[in-house]
Amino acid sequence: EEPPPRPPKGFYIYGDVGTGKTMLMDIFYSHVENTRKKRVHFNGFMLDIHKRIHRRKQSLPKRRLGNMFTYDPISPVAMEISGETCLLCFDEFQV
Repeated sequence: EEPPPRPPKGFYIYGDVGTGKTMLMDIFYSHVENTRKKRVHFNGFMLDIHKRIHRRKQSLPKRRLGNMFTYDPISPVAMEISGETCLLCFDEFQV
């Protein structure tokens, strides 16, 4: 017997305005029993990401002239968020 298929890592629901995308996501979200879940508008999520990035950059030591130093805050911020939530539902995501 074959093992059951692995669950998908994500869903992207799209369609015209008023077709029930948000309602479908709300139903799904309400039935997930895990407490480490977050439902957020995409723009609000990105504002939070930028605040976290800014906070991390502000905590770095001040750079002096002639000292080249690069720091990529994306990975630590992603790890921070993954430590807070295991299900992330975006509403109003625009491509």
